[in-house]
Amino acid sequence: MLLLKLLCLAALGQCELPSPTNVTIISLNLEHVLKWDPGPGSPTGTQYRVEYLHFHKNWSPVKMCLKITSPGECDLTEEFRDIFKSYVARVQAFTELEQSTWSKSSFFQPISNTILGPPEVTVSGCGDCLHLQVKPPKGKRMDHFLAYYESEYICEVLSATDGRKFTLRISGQRVIEYLKPATEYCVTVKMYIGINQHAILSNPHCVFTSLPHLNKVPVVLGLFCLVFLLSVMVWGFLFYGYILRSL
Repeated sequence: MLLLKLLCLAALGQCELPSPTNVTIISLNLEHVLKWDPGPGSPTGTQYRVEYLHFHKNWSPVKMCLKITSPGECDLTEEFRDIFKSYVARVQAFTELEQSTWSKSSFFQPISNTILGPPEVTVSGCGDCLHLQVKPPKGKRMDHFLAYYESEYICEVLSATDGRKFTLRISGQRVIEYLKPATEYCVTVKMYIGINQHAILSNPHCVFTSLPHLNKVPVVLGLFCLVFLLSVMVWGFLFYGYILRSL
Protein backbone atom coordinates (compact mmCIF):
# COMPACT_ATOMS: atom_id res chain seq x y z
CA MET A 1 0.00 0.00 0.00
CA LEU A 2 2.80 2.41 0.91
CA LEU A 3 4.58 1.55 -2.37
CA LEU A 4 1.42 2.41 -4.33
CA LYS A 5 1.16 5.78 -2.59
CA LEU A 6 4.81 6.56 -3.33
CA LEU A 7 4.31 5.66 -6.99
CA CYS A 8 1.21 7.88 -7.05
CA LEU A 9 3.13 10.79 -5.56
CA ALA A 10 5.95 10.33 -8.03
CA ALA A 11 3.58 10.23 -11.00
CA LEU A 12 1.06 12.93 -10.06
CA GLY A 13 2.80 15.06 -7.47
CA GLN A 14 0.15 14.14 -4.91
CA CYS A 15 -2.91 11.90 -4.48
CA GLU A 16 -6.26 13.33 -3.45
CA LEU A 17 -8.18 12.25 -0.40
CA PRO A 18 -12.00 12.46 -0.41
CA SER A 19 -12.95 16.08 0.18
CA PRO A 20 -14.92 17.04 3.32
CA THR A 21 -18.67 17.38 2.81
CA ASN A 22 -21.52 19.43 4.35
CA VAL A 23 -19.23 22.35 5.20
CA THR A 24 -21.48 24.72 7.15
CA ILE A 25 -21.11 27.67 9.52
CA ILE A 26 -23.37 27.36 12.57
CA SER A 27 -23.78 30.62 14.48
CA LEU A 28 -25.69 31.44 17.67
CA ASN A 29 -25.47 34.84 19.38
CA LEU A 30 -22.39 35.75 17.30
CA GLU A 31 -20.48 32.61 18.28
CA HIS A 32 -19.51 30.85 15.06
CA VAL A 33 -18.50 27.23 14.51
CA LEU A 34 -17.51 25.64 11.20
CA LYS A 35 -18.74 22.05 10.89
CA TRP A 36 -18.12 19.36 8.27
CA ASP A 37 -18.35 15.62 7.62
CA PRO A 38 -15.50 13.41 6.38
CA GLY A 39 -15.64 12.62 2.69
CA PRO A 40 -16.90 9.13 1.80
CA GLY A 41 -14.11 6.58 2.20
CA SER A 42 -11.81 8.84 4.24
CA PRO A 43 -9.12 6.63 5.81
CA THR A 44 -8.51 6.35 9.54
CA GLY A 45 -6.09 9.01 10.76
CA THR A 46 -7.23 11.70 8.33
CA GLN A 47 -6.70 15.22 9.66
CA TYR A 48 -8.20 18.54 8.62
CA ARG A 49 -7.06 22.15 8.37
CA VAL A 50 -9.18 25.28 8.12
CA GLU A 51 -8.67 28.66 6.48
CA TYR A 52 -10.92 31.70 6.13
CA LEU A 53 -11.21 34.66 3.81
CA HIS A 54 -12.89 38.06 3.77
CA PHE A 55 -12.96 40.62 1.00
CA HIS A 56 -9.66 42.20 -0.09
CA LYS A 57 -7.65 39.67 1.93
CA ASN A 58 -5.84 36.40 1.21
CA TRP A 59 -6.75 33.06 2.73
CA SER A 60 -5.67 32.97 6.38
CA PRO A 61 -5.08 29.77 8.38
CA VAL A 62 -6.98 29.31 11.64
CA LYS A 63 -4.12 28.61 14.06
CA MET A 64 -6.20 26.44 16.39
CA CYS A 65 -7.55 24.36 13.49
CA LEU A 66 -4.56 23.11 11.53
CA LYS A 67 -4.59 19.48 12.68
CA ILE A 68 -8.20 18.61 13.51
CA THR A 69 -9.01 14.91 13.88
CA SER A 70 -12.50 14.74 15.41
CA PRO A 71 -15.12 16.00 15.76
CA GLY A 72 -15.25 17.87 12.46
CA GLU A 73 -15.56 21.42 13.74
CA CYS A 74 -13.57 24.62 14.24
CA ASP A 75 -14.44 27.70 16.31
CA LEU A 76 -14.31 30.82 14.12
CA THR A 77 -15.66 33.34 16.63
CA GLU A 78 -12.37 35.22 17.02
CA GLU A 79 -11.66 35.19 13.29
CA PHE A 80 -15.07 36.70 12.42
CA ARG A 81 -14.68 39.68 14.73
CA ASP A 82 -16.04 42.33 12.35
CA ILE A 83 -19.76 41.60 12.42
CA PHE A 84 -20.46 43.61 9.23
CA LYS A 85 -17.93 41.91 6.91
CA SER A 86 -18.65 38.86 4.78
CA TYR A 87 -16.51 35.77 5.26
CA VAL A 88 -16.07 32.34 3.74
CA ALA A 89 -14.29 29.35 5.29
CA ARG A 90 -12.77 26.25 3.74
CA VAL A 91 -11.52 22.92 5.04
CA GLN A 92 -9.06 20.40 3.60
CA ALA A 93 -8.41 16.77 4.53
CA PHE A 94 -4.82 15.51 4.63
CA THR A 95 -2.53 12.68 5.73
CA GLU A 96 1.24 12.39 5.63
CA LEU A 97 1.14 11.52 1.93
CA GLU A 98 -2.18 12.79 0.60
CA GLN A 99 -4.46 15.80 0.66
CA SER A 100 -7.92 16.61 -0.66
CA THR A 101 -9.20 19.57 -2.58
CA TRP A 102 -10.62 22.37 -0.43
CA SER A 103 -14.34 22.39 0.44
CA LYS A 104 -15.87 25.84 0.99
CA SER A 105 -18.73 27.12 3.08
CA SER A 106 -21.28 29.62 1.84
CA PHE A 107 -20.54 33.32 2.36
CA PHE A 108 -21.38 34.39 5.88
CA GLN A 109 -22.04 37.81 7.44
CA PRO A 110 -22.20 37.63 11.26
CA ILE A 111 -24.71 40.42 11.84
CA SER A 112 -27.28 39.13 9.36
CA ASN A 113 -26.68 35.36 9.49
CA THR A 114 -26.20 34.62 13.18
CA ILE A 115 -29.16 33.18 15.04
CA LEU A 116 -30.26 35.45 17.88
CA GLY A 117 -31.45 33.31 20.76
CA PRO A 118 -34.50 34.09 22.90
CA PRO A 119 -34.01 37.00 25.33
CA GLU A 120 -34.42 36.76 29.09
CA VAL A 121 -37.95 37.84 30.01
CA THR A 122 -39.60 38.77 33.32
CA VAL A 123 -43.33 39.63 33.45
CA SER A 124 -45.50 40.66 36.42
CA GLY A 125 -49.06 41.95 36.78
CA CYS A 126 -49.75 45.49 37.99
CA GLY A 127 -53.47 46.34 38.15
CA ASP A 128 -54.75 46.71 34.60
CA CYS A 129 -51.22 46.46 33.19
CA LEU A 130 -48.16 44.24 32.82
CA HIS A 131 -44.64 45.16 33.83
CA LEU A 132 -42.21 43.67 31.30
CA GLN A 133 -38.44 43.51 31.69
CA VAL A 134 -36.25 42.07 28.91
CA LYS A 135 -32.50 41.39 28.69
CA PRO A 136 -30.53 40.22 25.65
CA PRO A 137 -29.53 36.55 25.40
CA LYS A 138 -26.25 35.65 27.04
CA GLY A 139 -23.12 35.15 24.96
CA LYS A 140 -19.48 36.16 25.08
CA ARG A 141 -19.89 38.27 21.91
CA MET A 142 -23.23 39.92 22.69
CA ASP A 143 -21.54 42.90 24.37
CA HIS A 144 -19.75 43.53 21.08
CA PHE A 145 -23.07 43.43 19.29
CA LEU A 146 -24.69 45.85 21.75
CA ALA A 147 -21.90 48.34 21.09
CA TYR A 148 -23.45 48.84 17.63
CA TYR A 149 -27.15 48.29 18.30
CA GLU A 150 -29.49 49.37 21.07
CA SER A 151 -31.44 46.43 22.43
CA GLU A 152 -34.84 46.34 20.77
CA TYR A 153 -37.43 43.60 20.94
CA ILE A 154 -40.67 42.54 19.27
CA CYS A 155 -43.22 41.66 21.94
CA GLU A 156 -46.46 39.75 21.28
CA VAL A 157 -49.17 39.88 23.96
CA LEU A 158 -51.97 37.28 23.85
CA SER A 159 -55.10 37.28 26.00
CA ALA A 160 -55.68 33.74 27.24
CA THR A 161 -59.36 34.62 27.79
CA ASP A 162 -60.51 35.65 24.32
CA GLY A 163 -57.46 34.95 22.13
CA ARG A 164 -56.94 38.56 21.15
CA LYS A 165 -53.34 39.59 20.62
CA PHE A 166 -51.28 42.60 19.68
CA THR A 167 -47.63 43.29 18.91
CA LEU A 168 -45.39 46.16 19.92
CA ARG A 169 -41.71 47.08 19.79
CA ILE A 170 -40.00 47.74 23.10
CA SER A 171 -36.56 48.31 24.59
CA GLY A 172 -35.31 47.14 27.97
CA GLN A 173 -38.45 47.45 30.06
CA ARG A 174 -41.99 48.58 29.45
CA VAL A 175 -45.32 48.90 31.24
CA ILE A 176 -48.10 47.62 28.97
CA GLU A 177 -51.23 49.52 30.02
CA TYR A 178 -54.99 49.48 29.48
CA LEU A 179 -55.43 45.73 29.86
CA LYS A 180 -58.32 43.90 31.50
CA PRO A 181 -57.84 43.34 35.24
CA ALA A 182 -57.84 39.80 36.64
CA THR A 183 -57.07 38.42 33.14
CA GLU A 184 -54.31 36.04 32.08
CA TYR A 185 -51.96 37.32 29.38
CA CYS A 186 -49.14 35.39 27.68
CA VAL A 187 -46.11 37.30 26.42
CA THR A 188 -43.48 36.14 23.90
CA VAL A 189 -40.45 38.24 22.94
CA LYS A 190 -37.65 38.14 20.35
CA MET A 191 -34.78 40.44 19.50
CA TYR A 192 -35.28 42.91 16.65
CA ILE A 193 -32.61 43.82 14.10
CA GLY A 194 -33.83 44.91 10.69
CA ILE A 195 -31.18 43.03 8.70
CA ASN A 196 -31.40 39.82 10.72
CA GLN A 197 -34.36 37.49 10.17
CA HIS A 198 -33.15 34.66 12.41
CA ALA A 199 -34.30 35.75 15.87
CA ILE A 200 -35.91 33.06 18.06
CA LEU A 201 -39.04 33.74 20.12
CA SER A 202 -38.90 33.21 23.85
CA ASN A 203 -41.20 30.71 25.51
CA PRO A 204 -44.57 32.19 26.53
CA HIS A 205 -44.57 33.92 29.92
CA CYS A 206 -48.13 33.88 31.28
CA VAL A 207 -49.32 35.99 34.23
CA PHE A 208 -52.55 37.51 35.52
CA THR A 209 -53.10 41.21 35.75
CA SER A 210 -53.89 42.19 39.35
CA LEU A 211 -57.31 43.20 40.61
CA PRO A 212 -57.82 46.98 40.64
CA HIS A 213 -56.56 48.70 43.77
CA LEU A 214 -59.41 49.25 46.23
CA ASN A 215 -60.17 52.88 47.10
CA LYS A 216 -59.93 52.88 50.89
CA VAL A 217 -61.58 56.27 51.46
CA PRO A 218 -65.20 55.13 50.97
CA VAL A 219 -64.53 52.06 53.10
CA VAL A 220 -63.16 54.15 55.98
CA LEU A 221 -66.06 56.60 55.74
CA GLY A 222 -68.54 53.72 55.73
CA LEU A 223 -66.99 52.16 58.82
CA PHE A 224 -66.98 55.53 60.58
CA CYS A 225 -70.67 56.03 59.80
CA LEU A 226 -71.50 52.52 61.01
CA VAL A 227 -69.65 53.06 64.29
CA PHE A 228 -71.37 56.42 64.72
CA LEU A 229 -74.84 54.92 64.15
CA LEU A 230 -74.14 52.06 66.57
CA SER A 231 -72.96 54.58 69.17
CA VAL A 232 -76.11 56.65 68.72
CA MET A 233 -78.29 53.54 69.09
CA VAL A 234 -76.45 52.41 72.24
CA TRP A 235 -76.70 55.84 73.83
CA GLY A 236 -80.37 56.03 72.79
CA PHE A 237 -81.17 52.69 74.50
CA LEU A 238 -79.30 53.75 77.63
CA PHE A 239 -81.11 57.07 77.74
CA TYR A 240 -84.49 55.37 77.13
CA GLY A 241 -83.77 52.92 79.95
CA TYR A 242 -82.85 55.77 82.27
CA ILE A 243 -86.15 57.53 81.48
CA LEU A 244 -88.14 54.35 82.24
CA ARG A 245 -86.42 53.90 85.61
CA SER A 246 -87.13 57.51 86.55
CA LEU A 247 -90.92 57.17 86.07
